Amino acid sequence: FLVILWITWTMIRNPKAQFLHGSYSVDLALKNSAMIRDILKSEVIQEFWPIKMRDSSDSKGLWLTEQGGGMKSDSTAGAMTGFGAGITSWIDGEPFDGAIILDDPLKPDDARSPTVRQSVSERLSGTVHSRKNHRQVPIIIVMQRLHVGDPSGYALNGEVMGDHFHHLKLSAMQEDKPLWEYKHSLEMLETMRLHNPEVFAGQYQQEPFVAQGEVYQR
Repeated sequence: FLVILWITWTMIRNPKAQFLHGSYSVDLALKNSAMIRDILKSEVIQEFWPIKMRDSSDSKGLWLTEQGGGMKSDSTAGAMTGFGAGITSWIDGEPFDGAIILDDPLKPDDARSPTVRQSVSERLSGTVHSRKNHRQVPIIIVMQRLHVGDPSGYALNGEVMGDHFHHLKLSAMQEDKPLWEYKHSLEMLETMRLHNPEVFAGQYQQEPFVAQGEVYQR
């Protein structure tokens, strides 16, 4: 919802805005991009906000508005080059002009691989960070915690050049009460915590810890 609704809302307010969107799954990134584009082109949006797309750049991976804004989507392992987030000539006080949004940048199955994990995290300081067209462009990471060294942990440890991250943590269980009881009852959460404490701590509580097999015990 953050990716689709927020980008749509921003483009309606400022068709010049430029977004860069990445995910470990290129299919997910392209799906989100296509949905945003289709909403903007829908009859109800066009009736009140007639945003037009450039015919020469109107695909799932890259679409541009006639006002110069747009969105590029790719996998976090792909080549995020040739397009930046935010308006190069943006001046402080002008309407919000875009962001870099990473939605699940690390695949859960890859979280145990130090090589893959480090590679994805380090791209934040390299390729991803360099795609900011000015220093006010935010980098937003949306993910479930998978490891202490995942991209969120990497960012929160201050290892992304010059960026300060605010942390919004939504734990599935808070003070022995479920965050979203419609989906997970307290009994269900307790059972998951008992049977797989490592997965529960990271993916449900957003508080990953180093598994016993990764460290030497005293």
